[in-house]
Amino acid sequence: MVLLLPVPAYGQHPAQLLPTLQTDKGAIKPGTWVQYTIYQRATREVNAVRIAALERVSGKGQWFEIAITDQGKRTLVLKTLIAGTLSAPKGMLKTIVQPPGHQPVELPPGKQGAVKLPRMATGPDPRARLVGTGKVKVAGGTFVASRYRTVDKKGRVSQVWSSKDVPGWPMVKAESPDALIELSGFGKGATSQIRGKPGKLDPKLLEKIGLPR
Repeated sequence: MVLLLPVPAYGQHPAQLLPTLQTDKGAIKPGTWVQYTIYQRATREVNAVRIAALERVSGKGQWFEIAITDQGKRTLVLKTLIAGTLSAPKGMLKTIVQPPGHQPVELPPGKQGAVKLPRMATGPDPRARLVGTGKVKVAGGTFVASRYRTVDKKGRVSQVWSSKDVPGWPMVKAESPDALIELSGFGKGATSQIRGKPGKLDPKLLEKIGLPR
């Protein structure tokens, strides 16, 4: 699954550069968060992507949030109530989006289909081959990590480093021909970055965030 909401200031959407994110096999504890720095090789832009597991809703699912910040410190926040678990989602029950400089809005059910989340799985990419284990240093710390290597149909090589010391989403580093991604922080106690109550949906805003009216 890939997040498709574009931000006009970005080149390639940062969320599209994320590889499949390995998740904990069990439920991810509310408040668990990770943050990555994404360097786009083509545009030389640097973005921050924060992923967080938020509160569970009894009998329904769990809130999940992704916040993407560009070099101008503008942040797009998307919060969605996931049916099932984050590692095995069964659908989206509710979606709230807050573009930079705007009041948050709740998307109607008919628009939620255009919003897709980062790809997640309980194990490494099935195409990946384990090539070694060792220490890797990133902004978020130094970890003992397993390194996986993938070669796509075009012969392009990508690598992902994962560490069991990072709860929720174990990826600490990823390299591809398109981007360099590094863990810049992780922890507990995350709360939503949505600010204010969802307001009335403006059709012009739908176009601004890349969704049809």
